[in-house]
Amino acid sequence: FFDFLPAPFDGLGVQANYTFADSDAGQQAAGDINSVTQIDVPLVNLSKHSFNLLALYDRNGLNMRVAYNWRGKYLQGTSNTGTQNLPIFGDSIGFLDASVTYDVTKNFAITLDGQNLLDTVTKTYQIFSNRPRDYQINDRRVSIRARVRL
Repeated sequence: FFDFLPAPFDGLGVQANYTFADSDAGQQAAGDINSVTQIDVPLVNLSKHSFNLLALYDRNGLNMRVAYNWRGKYLQGTSNTGTQNLPIFGDSIGFLDASVTYDVTKNFAITLDGQNLLDTVTKTYQIFSNRPRDYQINDRRVSIRARVRL
């Protein structure tokens, strides 16, 4: 939090992280019935690059957060059903989420949440990005919640 700023900006804050994970799970046969090659694959479900950025505000009963989470491509598996044991990769993907909570009283609060605000689609492919496997549409979601403390 930037508590050195003058009010009301002293409630602003940021959080960020970056992960670099260079992994190697060895070689996997890849190709089709006419040609088989060997490719190096990373560890399953581990992206080489990923990061998270979070902006927040928390002051006088008002709490706001906006988060962007991104990960690079990642290996889903090397022996998936129906893929002739071809490696399946998840494409790079980023999600934007946000929430606003207001404490009306010390015992009652209202929250507005938004998930997948960019309406991001999850895509997978077999070995190469020009060989799509599937698309998952996880629609944008907005919800309102109330919290009551007795």
